[in-house]
Amino acid sequence: MPDSGRNQSIGAAMRWASQVTSIGVELVVPVGGGVWLDQKYGTAPWLMILGALIGAFLAFQGFKQLIRDLEKK
Repeated sequence: MPDSGRNQSIGAAMRWASQVTSIGVELVVPVGGGVWLDQKYGTAPWLMILGALIGAFLAFQGFKQLIRDLEKK
């Protein structure tokens, strides 16, 4: 097992990339849903703004979890 250190580094990088991608999705999906609902119901820009606030909250929670995970190591 000469590459076990490299495999651990790759695994850590993949976990980090997954968490960062999740944070991005948590931010974008609610905004997209708000835009779609605004177009459907003619309420622009209110549901998009609500989606942005929800997305920002979710992304912040994900970011806090990422920081906690990094501090453990």
